[in-house]
Amino acid sequence: MRRAMKMASATTRISIVSQPGNRTSPVVLASGPGAFLHLLGPAILRAREGPYALRLLTKRAPQAAAAVRKARAHLAVGVFHTGAGGLQLHRWRQVGQMVVVPEDHRLAQRRVLDPKDLDGEALVIAPDGKPHRVSTARVLAQDWRVGVEATGWQLMMRFVTYGMGITVINDCVSVPSGLVGIPVRGFPTVDYSVARRPDMRHEGAKWLFELLCGGLEFDGT
Repeated sequence: MRRAMKMASATTRISIVSQPGNRTSPVVLASGPGAFLHLLGPAILRAREGPYALRLLTKRAPQAAAAVRKARAHLAVGVFHTGAGGLQLHRWRQVGQMVVVPEDHRLAQRRVLDPKDLDGEALVIAPDGKPHRVSTARVLAQDWRVGVEATGWQLMMRFVTYGMGITVINDCVSVPSGLVGIPVRGFPTVDYSVARRPDMRHEGAKWLFELLCGGLEFDGT
């Protein structure tokens, strides 16, 4: 009996996502906390006013892509380094990098920075092997040290306020009072993409895709 209930539940989840869709069938968007916090807000507000119900799933990029592949979500937004095989990726937003420092830091008055300006600094940085760590270490070479390892822009900036170091993060992030975000040259941009199944049939998913990728007008700034 329990197994039958689990199978019925799984069938219901899959059918909600894979059916062609109507005005009561929700469109499901999966993305990570960073994109939901700092990039997707205008699109979500516009979609909430649209003709289709909207459901959001908070998942890191590989899990968001897997949700689309397994028909648990219609669309995913993220930085897909790996795990998006079998899906169509459409470039959505390109963001640069900035250095976040306390407002009384020696670099706080600078208008733009170069990698050499960070020589000798302690960094709030992702753990070894994470994309943020790899890209930052590649640009800065050897002349830096780990202040503390952390993931998530909000936590990383909190550690900066604690005096644990400075950090390099996406320039789309809102910097809190007491900290300063300074553009930095020499770091690669970060490409966010929209992932979808090639056979996507849900009308609401098609509508949301057009909203995200430019077919429909909305204030995406």
